[in-house]
Amino acid sequence: MLCASATRAQNSAPPAIQLWSIESLQNALERYHGRPDQPDPDIAHLLADARAAMQRPIGSVMEKKTFPPSGDKHDYMSVAIYFWPDPTKRDGLPYINRDGVRNESLKTEFPDADNLEKMMRGVATLAPAAFISGDSNFADKAVQALRIWFVDPATRINPNLQFAQARPGRDAGTPQGTIEIHWLPDFLDSIKLLESMGALNDGEKDAMHSWMREFLAWLRTSKQGVAAAHLPNNIGTYYDADVVGLALFCGDVALAKSALDKTKTTRIAAQISSDGQQPLETERTKGLGYSIFNLEALMTLARYGESAGVDLWNYRGPRGGSIKAAIDFIAPFAVREKQWPLKQIEDYNPQNFVSLLYRARKVYGEAPYAKYWNELPAQPRTADRCHIVY
Repeated sequence: MLCASATRAQNSAPPAIQLWSIESLQNALERYHGRPDQPDPDIAHLLADARAAMQRPIGSVMEKKTFPPSGDKHDYMSVAIYFWPDPTKRDGLPYINRDGVRNESLKTEFPDADNLEKMMRGVATLAPAAFISGDSNFADKAVQALRIWFVDPATRINPNLQFAQARPGRDAGTPQGTIEIHWLPDFLDSIKLLESMGALNDGEKDAMHSWMREFLAWLRTSKQGVAAAHLPNNIGTYYDADVVGLALFCGDVALAKSALDKTKTTRIAAQISSDGQQPLETERTKGLGYSIFNLEALMTLARYGESAGVDLWNYRGPRGGSIKAAIDFIAPFAVREKQWPLKQIEDYNPQNFVSLLYRARKVYGEAPYAKYWNELPAQPRTADRCHIVY
């Protein structure tokens, strides 16, 4: 079934998105409707992902069998993914850290993290697919997920991550747990896109905005949130991206601007050395992966800065560190022109760098990055959704 998204996108005010590009989305819409039977590779890939998302169950926080310490299943709960039972202890407690080695068995007993990720990524796929194709089934599935997770009292998640990334035998939740909602920036724009299509009714919009305001307050005032704000590595960077994204979503531009101004010194200047390395990430067991992961959050903050009047793209710290320096340092390793000289205990997929390099080219110009772009595998380079949303 087709909806009026294409006509509405052309005739109404553009969606109030902050991270994504309405120009790119509009261009994708026009490209698709120019030849819907033979869509470009990026659109075809997005629509295939959306069709796959249609088939997946949505899940909820109520599915877990273990109750969080609060006794309320509506509270999100997870165990730190790199923590394992201590083999020298009969009960395995306290769990010990094996940095970079994922304890996949935790997903069965504690499914909240997996379910949350799938829901947020699914909505962020379905919304642009609905916008471009006009297929209301995509929008309906996305809104169904929003209802389950944020609106319906029977299944709604409480607006906190108090019990995220617990370490059994040590604590019931940690500041590091805030990273488990790092999909939030794209997710927030997907909600705005659905609103622009008329997919959410007034009650659902009010419920979504109320939840986001409550969660923003929790991030800024709770013990875990305040501690996460002071973490110097990628946890803190994504915390900032979440706070700024939520502030813009809720219309608090002053808060967003204040937080962005602080990131100049607390993130860019503190995290990036003059040669572009990010020492707090390169010291990890997956230094290449974490450097790119943190860089993505920094680029998200820089994009938000465009809306709030704070230029992070061109900011340079006292030691010479900058977002551009970080991109320039990591690019030859990310596209495998050079071999990564530090720890990376699992294989890195160059496809993970496509979106960042695409955005770098748009901000800093084609010339510095053309050779790296051409060294990326052809299929992900042409089929990545970065062409559609960024």
